[in-house]
Amino acid sequence: MDNAIQTELFAARLFDETQRVFACHAVSQQDFSLWSRVARPALQELLGLEQIARELGEFVASVDLAAEVETFPGYSRRRGVLHSEPGVDIPFWLLEPDGPGPHPIAILPHGHENFGMDTYVGIAHDAAKREKIEREDRDVAVQAARRGMLAIAPTTRGFFPATIPDERKRHGGRHCRSYALHTALAGRTATGDRVWDMMRLLDWA
Repeated sequence: MDNAIQTELFAARLFDETQRVFACHAVSQQDFSLWSRVARPALQELLGLEQIARELGEFVASVDLAAEVETFPGYSRRRGVLHSEPGVDIPFWLLEPDGPGPHPIAILPHGHENFGMDTYVGIAHDAAKREKIEREDRDVAVQAARRGMLAIAPTTRGFFPATIPDERKRHGGRHCRSYALHTALAGRTATGDRVWDMMRLLDWA
């Protein structure tokens, strides 16, 4: 059988709608609520969130904030570190708007790039990155803070600083891929680990 045909048949079977046992077909708020109560625990299990909770036991995530505070028009900025799991530290920027709170929260994990948390607060490591930040409005945490939000811009787990770096170049030097494959082998997922980090930041905030 032709390889392309084999691939097509396999993909069709893999993604057949009959396999989507948690597909949402709600047509009312009540339907959605019923679906959510069944689907949410399954999603947490599939992402590995339940496994993380079991592994950590009584461990409680914590945050350290730097004493140094930088001030800018309309907001202040300082670094923080989320101790998400034993030995897993997630650096982030905290931008606080001027004026009394409480402020609405904007949590802004970055996309597919190293030093993404710096990008979101407008820190450029070279002229090309500076131009890209300005051209594409990538300083979203700054924009949020200037609109009165408490903006948290964390690094996305698996990027710099890499939790499981691809030191031997087995994944083309891509730390994110190394991390994703290692977590999958352990029954967890990179997505689930990142969701866990955001949940812990929201708990703290």
